[in-house]
Amino acid sequence: MSIAVVDYGVKTNILRSLRERGCRVVVLQHTATWADVEAAKVDGLVLSNGPVTLLCSTGPCSLPSTRWA
Repeated sequence: MSIAVVDYGVKTNILRSLRERGCRVVVLQHTATWADVEAAKVDGLVLSNGPVTLLCSTGPCSLPSTRWA
């Protein structure tokens, strides 16, 4: 199984834990777009926690509504 992790300050232990469970981990920068996630051709997606809470200045952020096949 392959997992993309969008890095908002991901802890190394999270990446290590995923790899220990047999996952191929692809780390994407916090600026990654949905197209970047799709291009990584992964089975799953993790939005990592970070050192601070990141919110859009105008309110909650949302991802495009795309269904995983």
